[in-house]
Order: sequence, then C-alpha cells, then structure tokens
Amino acid sequence: MVERQNKNDIVSKLDRMQCSVQELRTIYRPVRKKTPLLQNEKYKFSSKYGKVTIEVVVPTQTHRTILDLVHLCCDNIHKVNDGRVMVTFSLYDLAKEYGYKGNPRQAVSWVKDMLVDLKKSLIHLKMPNSTGVYFSILDEVGYSSKIEIAGKETPIKSSYIIYSQKYLEFFGENVRINYLSKIKSIMACTPVVQAIIRHCITQAGNYSVGLLKILENIGVDINNRTTVAKAKAAIEKDKKILMEFGLTLRKDKDKDGYTLYYDRGKTKDAVKHEVPRKGE
Repeated sequence: MVERQNKNDIVSKLDRMQCSVQELRTIYRPVRKKTPLLQNEKYKFSSKYGKVTIEVVVPTQTHRTILDLVHLCCDNIHKVNDGRVMVTFSLYDLAKEYGYKGNPRQAVSWVKDMLVDLKKSLIHLKMPNSTGVYFSILDEVGYSSKIEIAGKETPIKSSYIIYSQKYLEFFGENVRINYLSKIKSIMACTPVVQAIIRHCITQAGNYSVGLLKILENIGVDINNRTTVAKAKAAIEKDKKILMEFGLTLRKDKDKDGYTLYYDRGKTKDAVKHEVPRKGE
C-alpha cells in the first residue's frame, strides 16, 4: 500500500524505483560479509563513475539485497511528518525471502543488524562534473505498533526503515532503477557476479567492457591474480544466470583477454530506468 501522491512525489518514486543507478555503480562492494572500519579509518574507491569515501561500515552486495527485499516485502510507503519516507515491512518475511537458514530469532536479528549498518555507514560520493554529496542511506530502523499514515495514527505492528533526507534528495535527482522482478536471480549468484549484474543493468543501452575493466569498476583488486581467477571462475559458474540478464563473456580474438557483452534488449521488460525530469 502506498500513500496516494502525485507521480513526481518522492513516495511515488520510491514505490516505482528502489534505488539510483549511481549508487549501484559506486557504493556496494562485491563481497558478502561486511567490513566494519576502525575509528578514523576510511574506505576509498574511485572509477569513471565517481569517487566514494565511506566511514564506519562499508556496504556490500548483501546490504543492497536486504534493502531490495525491504521493497519486495513492503506493506506501506509513506511520508512522516518531517518529509522523510518510511517503509514498513515484516523482518520475518524478509528473512524468509532471503533464505536465511537457522533460528528465526537469529534470522530476524541478522536482518535488522544489516539494516542498522546502512544507518551507521557514512558515505561521501562525488560524481563527475558535480559537487559531492554526504549521507547515510537510512536514518532509522525500528518497530512500531502505531504508525502515522496520511496524518492519521494507524495501528500497524510492523518493522520499518526511514530513509535519510539527504539520501532522498540524492535518489530523487539521479537516474533511478527497478529490477525487483529479477532479485531472486541476482541473489542466487556469488557477490562478484551480483555486482557485475547490478553494474551492467544500470546501462541505458547495449554495453561491452573488458573483463579486467568491469572487475576494476566494481572494486575487485585486478592486480591480484588469484582474486581475478576466482572472479572469472564465479562468472563461469553463474553464466546461465548472467545469460538471463543478456550478459555473456567471450574470449577476445587474437588477444589474451575476455570481453563482457550486455544485451539491453534481454532486460528491457524486467529492468526499468527512470530519468529525472527537469526541475525535479
């Protein structure tokens, strides 16, 4: 259920599109386990898509998947009094969708911890030809028995997240993407392949890129031969899923290398892009 808004309202945008293409290209690392940073320690990464500096916790592909599943399991999206946006959902249903094995309480606690990471993580992103933005993705992660919807207090027992205002501004001003119908296929892949898929589906048209360049673009250390070999093996292992997304890896003719090809036509129905209109 979505609070009724005009189509250009931030609530409607978050209902149609779950994140920006820019964050998929720069923020989420190609690993499963999170990387907590020491006090005053910073993670830095740069590519042609921008420069990012992250403090406290470095978001991973797992964090992005959990946030995607929040939208998949969403009960309601609406504004709170100060204009930020709240999304309500069931932590248990989300853990079940993720396929968490083990004690249900541990599963719920783990999901909540992952979301709290996105509240703690401090992100400074500078895109080409633009000023930098500084934000945490989430302001609040919690549970409530009463939630205000359209100015009325409504008895809903639900978990919730509240997106930060700075993140909402960033999201609203950049090209947005929705790939929720394919999230289960992405989840079935290794983190490196998840990152490759999420990176490639941000492209507006057909796309080709050298294997080493795409690995570098998603944050893999291409100077480490073992790491590159493992990434290539992961791509080979998940090639059937990659083909679902129009992605194929081919050996270069007359060269000792590989090129990844993306056929946008294969995902045009499942992956939607939304370009901000002037004045949004």
